[in-house]
Amino acid sequence: MAHQMLTYKAHEAGTVLHLSDTRRLKPSQRCSACWAIVPKLLSERMHRCACGCVLPRDQNSARVVLLDAWILQDTRTGVTARLKPLSAQAVKPKSTTREIPTTTAHAV
Repeated sequence: MAHQMLTYKAHEAGTVLHLSDTRRLKPSQRCSACWAIVPKLLSERMHRCACGCVLPRDQNSARVVLLDAWILQDTRTGVTARLKPLSAQAVKPKSTTREIPTTTAHAV
């Protein structure tokens, strides 16, 4: 239900909702700089990679998800594609009128 609502709201706003497959992506274990898997315990709050990347774990994970959304790779063809917003024509315009209810509460 939440994904449907988020998809609807993203479409209404003229943008794209990207759902990352976290089991495949492993954002808390992956380095956002070199894309290597760097195993760490949950208690380790800093991401430290051999490539020299040192970031707070949550910030590194957010960067991994952002990069995953930014550059999608079709593993069957090897073609990369960038996400782009939906065209303005594809977005349903919002209503400019607001209906006022005709019923009112009466004091008893």
